[in-house]
Parts: sequence; structure tokens; C-alpha cells
Amino acid sequence: MPTEKIAALLDDWGAALASGDPARIADLYAPDAVLLPTASYQIRLEPGQIRRYFRDIMQRNPSARFMEVHSRVFETVGINSGIYTFTMHRDDGTPFDLVCRFTFVYLLFDEVWKIIEHHSSIMPDQV
Repeated sequence: MPTEKIAALLDDWGAALASGDPARIADLYAPDAVLLPTASYQIRLEPGQIRRYFRDIMQRNPSARFMEVHSRVFETVGINSGIYTFTMHRDDGTPFDLVCRFTFVYLLFDEVWKIIEHHSSIMPDQV
């Protein structure tokens, strides 16, 4: 499996985020996925928690740009890590950016890659 196919999974995630549909993005995660989100102290451990996290984030009209991506594949496990920029909107509509580090770990389930681990954290200079 070429790493380009794993890197392309980020396009699917970005499109799901931009869709505004929390169910669409939550569907990219395995039922037992772990999400260590950027904008929450709570680790999300089940589909309903992941969906609620993205429902709340999507109220800020987010989009993501992947600035640096490192992809690896190990048979049925794929990993994307690097740096992305989130653009979100304040309550008054003004946009703001958060530059973050990320790691997505995928597992192949019946020919479909699902996210099993996702960690995202703000760059230290933004804290």
C-alpha cells in the first residue's frame, strides 16, 4: 500500500470536517477509537463522545489545512502525522487560526481504513 493512499485519508477527514456534519466525521473513526482533541480536556473514547465533540467544534465553522504530512504504512496499520492549521470563527464571525500537531493512526477493517487513534495539540508558542 503506497503512503499516498494513507495521506489521501486526510483529504476525507478535512472534507468531513468542512461539511458541518458531525456524523460524517465521526463515521471515519472506529467504534473503539481514542480521540485526544485540540479543544477539549476530555479524552473521547466512544462514537457518541466523538460525534458530540465535532458537533461543538463545527459550530465554529472549521476548516483544516495540512501543512506538513508524514505518512507510513505497516500492512493493516497506517499513520499520518505532522502539522495542520485549523481556521475557526469566533462568535462574532471573525476567523482565527490554530496551528497544531497531529497524529492519526488507522486500521484496515474489511477494506476500509478507520481512525483508531487521533491526537491533536496546539503548538507550544500558541499556549
